[in-house]
Amino acid sequence: MNAEHNKAVVRAFVEAVNKKDWRRLDELVASDFARHSNSAQPQIRSRKQLREFLTGEANTFPDGHETIHFLVAEGDKLAVHSGFRGTQSGPMGPFPASGRTLSADFISIYRVSDGRIAEAWVEWDCLNSLIQLGHFAPLSAQQPQEHDKQSGVAVARPTAAANLNGWALDRAVSAKDAAMTRIGLKSSTAARAVVEEQARVRRHGFAALLAAMRASKHRLKHNTRPALGSAD
Repeated sequence: MNAEHNKAVVRAFVEAVNKKDWRRLDELVASDFARHSNSAQPQIRSRKQLREFLTGEANTFPDGHETIHFLVAEGDKLAVHSGFRGTQSGPMGPFPASGRTLSADFISIYRVSDGRIAEAWVEWDCLNSLIQLGHFAPLSAQQPQEHDKQSGVAVARPTAAANLNGWALDRAVSAKDAAMTRIGLKSSTAARAVVEEQARVRRHGFAALLAAMRASKHRLKHNTRPALGSAD
């Protein structure tokens, strides 16, 4: 299939999603479709799972609409810059309906095979979306600022209204765990340092995550940990 045909397939797919035409979607997506994303969404490994996901999204954003700003095709892949707009009228995972409107841009890369979409990679600014919907406070509202005692980096301690809930914070700590695994835990002392940093991140909130990761990386490199009994 040539690039123009592949573009037409992706445009038809977006139109089917906007119209909630699931029968048409089945015609455009391969049965073993795979969708990859690091933006707080489940990994999808079949056309059936994709349809279930999109049906749930339509329940959350009944007026949701995707607009393609531009797309570029090369070989069997297409890069698409799109915009989404919709009102959160239903629950979204652990977040209740807010009645607020989300307006967000995102990037998708599609792979087309035999006239059907076989694979997709999708990423967007998840935190900004949650702020728009009122589930998190804007970062500017997180006061007061303080210095992290271990790294010396200035961080904002969230107010009670701005504290991240366990769902988002668990994702942040999981990402930190993955980063520490890639660096390599070289000793039990270094491993204990990681655990202590996790506890501090959970107490201080998402804003402390960057400082904690920097401090943990430094300690892993030099095989050190904070003095026992140090205050957070």
